[in-house]
Amino acid sequence: MRIVSVEETATRLNVRPKSLLDKRFRARIGLAAVHIGRRIGFTERDIERLISRGREKLPVEQERGNHQV
Repeated sequence: MRIVSVEETATRLNVRPKSLLDKRFRARIGLAAVHIGRRIGFTERDIERLISRGREKLPVEQERGNHQV
């Protein structure tokens, strides 16, 4: 399990690192922290899940034979 730093996570999610230090913000977006001593980080899997949940769901394209071109 890879632990990702606050700074790297913030860059990937396009948020401020300070936001990720706020427990209420993390609860709102659904990202649990891993506490290691006085520092926190995030698992790669949790970050990927968060990104997947926020991904836009597009309608499935119809098969070519089902519509006129």
